[in-house]
Amino acid sequence: MDWKWWFEGYADDWASGELQAVAARYGSQFLSAKPGKRAVYDNDQGFVDWLDRVRGFHADAGLEKVEVVTLREHSLGAHHLLVSVLWAVRFAKHRSLRIQFEISYLLGLDEDGPHILSIVSHEDQREAMRRHELLPR
Repeated sequence: MDWKWWFEGYADDWASGELQAVAARYGSQFLSAKPGKRAVYDNDQGFVDWLDRVRGFHADAGLEKVEVVTLREHSLGAHHLLVSVLWAVRFAKHRSLRIQFEISYLLGLDEDGPHILSIVSHEDQREAMRRHELLPR
């Protein structure tokens, strides 16, 4: 599997508002963790509604582009893979600035294809946005 291509597809689905396609990349339940918070979510209509709210937040903040910079993959056996993606994002307020952040994804691999079982943000997105003056302090 070309994982860069897979995650670029994830970003394209997100950018085009294909929220059902984004949700289809996740398992039926998944763990989300970031500094100071972790929770398990069901992949249901509530998740799709939440994705829509997050997409609205990003649009209000002026998000223009999301791209994969690099990724590292580590096999965890025949049925699991850990992929760490370094993302770059650009906002309208600072078009010349590409903010980079890393997220690690635990993927389940089965006959239905890869599914995200866990997502771990290495830093808090809102804090990074405040640091770059994209959100008020």
